[in-house]
Amino acid sequence: MCHLCKSYGRFLPNCLGNRRQTPSPTPPISPVPPSSQSDSQHSGGSTDSTLSTTSLQSLTTLTNQVSHDLNTQDTLVTRLRTWLRTVDPAAYQRNTPWSQQMVAAYDNYKARGAALTAAHQRYHEFLTTTNRNATAEQHQRRADLAVVWGEAAVRAAESRLRFIEMYRNAYSSANSIGNHIDTGVGNIQSGRNAVIEARRNREGTHTTSPKIVDEV
Repeated sequence: MCHLCKSYGRFLPNCLGNRRQTPSPTPPISPVPPSSQSDSQHSGGSTDSTLSTTSLQSLTTLTNQVSHDLNTQDTLVTRLRTWLRTVDPAAYQRNTPWSQQMVAAYDNYKARGAALTAAHQRYHEFLTTTNRNATAEQHQRRADLAVVWGEAAVRAAESRLRFIEMYRNAYSSANSIGNHIDTGVGNIQSGRNAVIEARRNREGTHTTSPKIVDEV
């Protein structure tokens, strides 16, 4: 467990202690990790009433890391769109049948897309139930949920875009490739929305704690 996870008292998705700092061009496809956020953690029960500078610093670090990872996915989008402009739609052919590895990679990115939807929904549901006169603790929980949502967006975008990069002839047409790239871009935007929400709600915890500056 890294120092960030220790400050929260639990393992966080994409634990920074194990996160890659520089992505490889074609990383191996890994199965979707089980969610480290149970509904019981975010839908009820008591929270620590002491919002320490350490916990806020950890939240800031996590949020900045999500933002950095989303920028990395932007670079992959640019690379894929540059390649797609060189594809002749009339000459493009789909490779069939798919290999077992391709099927596994496809199932992986579809599962991560579903996990992103679920993480976004958990944030929205908690936001709805605490929309008026939210306490500092509730803002902290919202920010925590937003980070989970953002990390899910990173995983969803990366797995889908890597699939396109690794299996460029898996699609029915060049137009279909473009649509899948656009979906990956949508995942990235969802992640950026999550970062905005995490930072906005973190501001609500500053009643008794000093403000922490984000990376630019």
